[in-house]
Amino acid sequence: MNAESHNVNPRLGWNQRFTPVPPSVHHARHAAGTALLAWGVDAGQVADVQLVLSELATNAVRHGRVPGRYFEVCIAYDAENWSG
Repeated sequence: MNAESHNVNPRLGWNQRFTPVPPSVHHARHAAGTALLAWGVDAGQVADVQLVLSELATNAVRHGRVPGRYFEVCIAYDAENWSG
C-alpha cells in the first residue's frame, strides 16, 4: 500500500506515501496512530488526529486520484513544546 519506506524519527516527523485506493485510508490511519503512540502521545489525542487523517485521506482517494501518483501523510510532533 505504500510507495516508499516511512520515517518515524520524532525529531524529523513522520511521513509515508500511500496509493490512492480506499484500503489506504485505513492503512494511513493505523500507521500514523502507531507513530504517534510510539512518541508517547495520549491515546485520546491520537484518536483525534486519526479522525482528521481519515477525512483528509478519504478526500485524497475520492477527489485527488491521479493514476500513477500517491498521497503522502506527514506529521510533525514537537514533544518539547507540547502542552496538551
